Amino acid sequence: MKKKIVFSAIILSFFFFVSSQVYAQSSYSSLNEIGKQLEQAYQQLQTLTQNLTGKLTAATAGYNTPTVDLKANTFDGPITVSSGSNVILYWVATNTDSCTISGPNLRTFLEGDSSMPFSGSVNSGFLTMNTTFTITCTGPGGTASDSVTINVLTISPPIISDLKVNYSTSPVTVASGSSVSISYVARKADSCNVSGPLAWKYSVKTSEPYPSTEVYIQGWAGSTALTANTTFTITCTGPGGTSSASVTVYVAKGVPSVTISANPTTVITGQSSILSWSSTNATSCTAGGGWSGLKLTSGSQVVAPTQRTTYTLTCWGPGGNISGSVIIDTTLNKTLIR
Repeated sequence: MKKKIVFSAIILSFFFFVSSQVYAQSSYSSLNEIGKQLEQAYQQLQTLTQNLTGKLTAATAGYNTPTVDLKANTFDGPITVSSGSNVILYWVATNTDSCTISGPNLRTFLEGDSSMPFSGSVNSGFLTMNTTFTITCTGPGGTASDSVTINVLTISPPIISDLKVNYSTSPVTVASGSSVSISYVARKADSCNVSGPLAWKYSVKTSEPYPSTEVYIQGWAGSTALTANTTFTITCTGPGGTSSASVTVYVAKGVPSVTISANPTTVITGQSSILSWSSTNATSCTAGGGWSGLKLTSGSQVVAPTQRTTYTLTCWGPGGNISGSVIIDTTLNKTLIR
């Protein structure tokens, strides 16, 4: 680079010298004479340029070609690592002034001295996919580059299996107020958690029989008393991410109950009374006797019997059905209903 600057300076100095001489003589020379002198100066400048270019080319040719070697964890590569690993990139370069290391999320510029070996290291950052890093070095003698490839193993997320309620893999239905036990197995997991209304939970890491080296998690949990359908979720975390699995426990409803009443229970013929009713564990009700049709599971209705009448209400639910009834009497004498 210094030789190129000197070369340019010599050419410019020569050009200005000749130009000044021509300008000095322009006051007494003819235009024809000036043209001859400029042509002669141009020829001399071409000769000088050819001589200096030849010397500069010869000087540049004397530099050694750059060399560079890039390794990953001291290996030429390709190497294989687990997902999320950090690799150290090492390099050694000679005859270089500068180097650049490039790769995904990495671009490092390095300055050195072409007169001595140049080396160092840099972290790759956490790798989650196959990656190639390249180093390019430049010196007086040219450019050199080298690459190294890192293959990344893909780790699958945890696998949750053998999820059981009361030792059964089939859907489970229990009576209201019952508690259940939950068990599971998780592979490729570091930790697991069970969510839901629990009284206790426990897990332990277990090794597969020799010669396998796999370690898996066995877990157990116990619920509190259940009075409604309940879902339990197992969530496990490992090097490959997070997985979850769920199981629902169904709680059987109790036998329906129904209550029905009338106010008043005795009326003068042609006057009205109010029927009131309610039920539990029922999904539908039907009227019979002195009234008819589908009814809500609770409510009230005005009736006007003309004679002694029985009003019946039958309600259905998951636990069966049940009926209730009330009788309204009628009379012609007002004194009888005081």
